[in-house]
Amino acid sequence: MRKYSRITMLIALLMGCATAAMASEDTARLDALTTQVNQLSAEVTELKSTLDLLNAIRPDVATLMPDIAERMHVMHYAGEAEDWGLASHELLAIERLFGIVEKIDPERGALAHGFLKNDFEMLDEAIDHGEMHEFSESIVDLVKNCNACHVAAGNPAINISLDTSDVLSLRHSHNLEKSKAMGPGHKHN
Repeated sequence: MRKYSRITMLIALLMGCATAAMASEDTARLDALTTQVNQLSAEVTELKSTLDLLNAIRPDVATLMPDIAERMHVMHYAGEAEDWGLASHELLAIERLFGIVEKIDPERGALAHGFLKNDFEMLDEAIDHGEMHEFSESIVDLVKNCNACHVAAGNPAINISLDTSDVLSLRHSHNLEKSKAMGPGHKHN
């Protein structure tokens, strides 16, 4: 019996040492995990701050429209000069900008896509084939559909034109004509 007591005591002693070592190892792991959680928490806080900043300065549909308008004018003049390389470049840039519009404001982006998709395809085809007549018709249709989209989006006073004698600038290609104020509910996003 004594032999077993001694073995039992040794086993108990070894178990105690092992348990202490495991507890020490668990504490070290817990400390390491706590440090990682704290670091991740700090990173999340920083990311939230960055996201707030980016949301504050991100463009909206109204801030992108002057870029689109200017590129439409450049595309128009390039097409008139049969500079199909430049016209194609501007069309691709306009399509990219409308892709951004779809990300910023999915509802208005989908509306614009619905109104303009066919016009972009027709312009692309006319540019690819160097067809001046089709290009001229397609860009006029594009302007009509842009204006119809503005009406559908609740901005009927924004009526663009390709005739630069009628507009404020290439970046703000709105017909300058008598119109009513949009009112207090009007938003630029």
